[in-house]
Amino acid sequence: MTTTDLRRIRALVVLRLAEVLAAQRPLVPAVLFVVLVLVLTVNDPSSAPGPWPVTVPVLSAASTWLTLAATNTGEDRTVATAAAGGPGRWAVAAIGAALLLELPPVVVGALLPALLHPAGYPPAVIGGAVVAHLTAAMAGTAIGLGCSRPVVDRPGLAAALAFVVVVVAATVPWLPPVGTAVRAVGEGTPSVADPVVAAALLGVVSVGWWARSRRG
Repeated sequence: MTTTDLRRIRALVVLRLAEVLAAQRPLVPAVLFVVLVLVLTVNDPSSAPGPWPVTVPVLSAASTWLTLAATNTGEDRTVATAAAGGPGRWAVAAIGAALLLELPPVVVGALLPALLHPAGYPPAVIGGAVVAHLTAAMAGTAIGLGCSRPVVDRPGLAAALAFVVVVVAATVPWLPPVGTAVRAVGEGTPSVADPVVAAALLGVVSVGWWARSRRG
């Protein structure tokens, strides 16, 4: 891949992100997540783990929602694909936009409690929370890609399937990467394996979704 290709893909990611934001669909999960973090932090925990055992699984659901918005929102797929220079580039732009949409919730979920109650959140614990929230975001992205078009064409079915997968992934404490990340952040024992598993899962699903998108 040449430098020109990388620049074009970067521009496509920015354009895709702008299109999704213009549709305002990402505002709902993002605002709800921020409100949840504020409520849980202000009303109770002044020390770690604070709201993290709740915000980590909720972030996986929010990331799934944001990914579905990034991949399913916008103009006609044929028009968008042609404008991007092919379905492969459009798919890369959609994945990039989804990941960028999830960065602010990761930062808010992991760092806002520590900013409001700095005495109760030592740096080592904050690092573990960042890892756990990144794990949840990557897993949510993978779930969203697996449930979005062209893998699942019907929006209602995609939403139902995503809901079931997110609930199972977040509530089974021994199931990596989200379930184990929730348990780890609650116990204050960050795991290196969880983000590795989440990144590998996201990589595999992204490649599969990209290949499926290229076929149309």
